[in-house]
Amino acid sequence: MLQGNRLRWIDLPGKDHAATARQSVAATLQGIEDRFNTAAVPDDCATLRQSTPTRARCTIHKETSPMTNPLKIANALVIAALATACAPAARNDEGAADTAAAVAPATTAAANAPVSHAAWAGKWVGVEGMFVEITPTEGGGYSLAMQSDLDTQGTYAGVDAPGGIAFERGGRQLLLKAATGDQTGLKYLAGKSDCLMVAEGEGYCRD
Repeated sequence: MLQGNRLRWIDLPGKDHAATARQSVAATLQGIEDRFNTAAVPDDCATLRQSTPTRARCTIHKETSPMTNPLKIANALVIAALATACAPAARNDEGAADTAAAVAPATTAAANAPVSHAAWAGKWVGVEGMFVEITPTEGGGYSLAMQSDLDTQGTYAGVDAPGGIAFERGGRQLLLKAATGDQTGLKYLAGKSDCLMVAEGEGYCRD
């Protein structure tokens, strides 16, 4: 802070850019008041000359014309007041950004969480004797008793997954998902709306 041809150094350790104006405004206003009262102001340049960058700043300030114009002083008062009013707003914006950043991962995790498919419990019938019977098990899983084609029958463990019930059959990871009869590709299920399917050509309905 320059007063006349003297420089007052205000040290604000640990303060970020948004807080600097608010933290230094009291000293700034006091310095302006001292300038009006022609009070002596300490010159901190002498104690800061050990640092080359600081010495350069001191030299530049000392070559600047003293602030003797009352209009300049009034402008400085206005700037200091505005800095005090604006600094908290900047900090609030940073807080809002931090809150949004914290909420985003939780929202994403909730959106990706598997939905329970316990409502699918029961028997679903396909064509030519094919079927799947879904039974909920302890721990939130499912037992899938299936006749998936004329030669393949078995019971498989299933779990909730995004989009349906995931299970393994014949070494392949599969997903039993909601579908319409038309989506199964089986003409005998065409027109039905309450169906499940594993892939085109393998579907089961209960309507």
